[in-house]
Amino acid sequence: MTSLVITIVGYSLVRYLSSVAAWIVGAILLLIAAEAAFNIGDYPSLTEVGNFSVASFFMMMMITASWLIGFAPYVSDYSRYMSPDSDEAAAFWGTYLGCTLGAVIAMIIGAFLGSQITAGDPLMALKENYGGIGLSILVVMFAATALVNCINSYTATLSILTMFKGVFPNSDISTSTRISAVVIFHVIAFFMATAVGDDFLTSFTNFIYLLIYFLVPWSAINLVDYFLIQKGEYHIPSFFEAGGGIYGRWNVNAMMVYGLSILIEVPFMGISLYTGPLFELLGGVDIASIIGFIFAGALYYLVNKNKKLDVVDITA
Repeated sequence: MTSLVITIVGYSLVRYLSSVAAWIVGAILLLIAAEAAFNIGDYPSLTEVGNFSVASFFMMMMITASWLIGFAPYVSDYSRYMSPDSDEAAAFWGTYLGCTLGAVIAMIIGAFLGSQITAGDPLMALKENYGGIGLSILVVMFAATALVNCINSYTATLSILTMFKGVFPNSDISTSTRISAVVIFHVIAFFMATAVGDDFLTSFTNFIYLLIYFLVPWSAINLVDYFLIQKGEYHIPSFFEAGGGIYGRWNVNAMMVYGLSILIEVPFMGISLYTGPLFELLGGVDIASIIGFIFAGALYYLVNKNKKLDVVDITA
């Protein structure tokens, strides 16, 4: 409900609460990191070496990659608020370092907390090792999670409405339409989350893997198109034309390469929903996304390397 209300209010409230939450959550993480660094309390040695697993390494690499790759819709959304003369380098490094440093620090602290109890649950570690303060931290984390859901909901709603507008260009996206889309999205998300019940972690892990399987090849196509084919030169007004302007309505080559890349990944997949034959041969190491990235990028480049469109400034 908290997420629903904030999302309905809109962008300004989401942005304001995000800036406030960043300071509060950041301070909490720094306090926990300080305790980890000074090893306060009766904790095992932080230098104790654990068991290394190739399969676990690749699994964590995929989950970590999903954080940055999944951030693409957010970057695309919020970049529209930037001034045309914004510093591109500052925007890139601000986004990249903000994502990576924030995620890496949080993951390290989470791993430390999870190592303190047998169950390996960071939330239980907070409660058990920090007492009343730990419960207060959990409350703050709950509020922060609700805020993250707001950002997810807001961005997802905009994406859905954008697709709807693209299919039905004469439709009117009114305030009531936007609010209805937000409510419907929250209802669907609520039932999806509650449907998995006690098996939430397994279902969520499968969901993360599926996102990676589908997002990685498309990211490879986008990167190759931007850096190697178009070399960063695009006719922006065409993006807003109903027929796609000089680019047309569909990029058939990209869609075909993307579809083939997904098929190439299938034999290498290894999740509870499906296990490919090559996954077992590789000793349980899931490299499907790596195969998809290489295949999609290479094939898209070979098919389109001589198809750079000349960007014409129609406003000139």
